[in-house]
Amino acid sequence: MTDTSSSSQPMISSPWKRVLVPVDFSAPSEAAFAYALRLAHTVGAEVRVCHIIPTPHMLDAFYERGLAPPDTVKRITQKARKRIKELAATHASTVPFHMHCQEGEAAETI
Repeated sequence: MTDTSSSSQPMISSPWKRVLVPVDFSAPSEAAFAYALRLAHTVGAEVRVCHIIPTPHMLDAFYERGLAPPDTVKRITQKARKRIKELAATHASTVPFHMHCQEGEAAETI
C-alpha cells in the first residue's frame, strides 16, 4: 500500500474540469481564490479567475488617476494578473489557472 496524501495528484475523481472564481481583490475574494485553488487541486480541475473592471474605472482596486481609458484598462489588467500570480505563489499552488479581465457590471458580466 502506498501513501498518496502528499502526492501532487488529485485526491478524488470528479466531473469538474474548471472552477470559476470572481476576484475583486477584497479580502473575502482573495480567500475565495485560495479556496478555489485547494478545491481545484483536490478534484483535478483548473481555476478560471474573473476580474470585472467596473465603469467608471475609478471603482476598481487598481485604478490610477491620469490614464486615458484604454491605458487604464490595460494597466488594471496588468496589475490584476500580477496580483493573482502573487496570491497563487503565496499558496504554493501548482493548479493551472487562467485570468480573464473584462469591463462591465460584475453581476451581468460574470
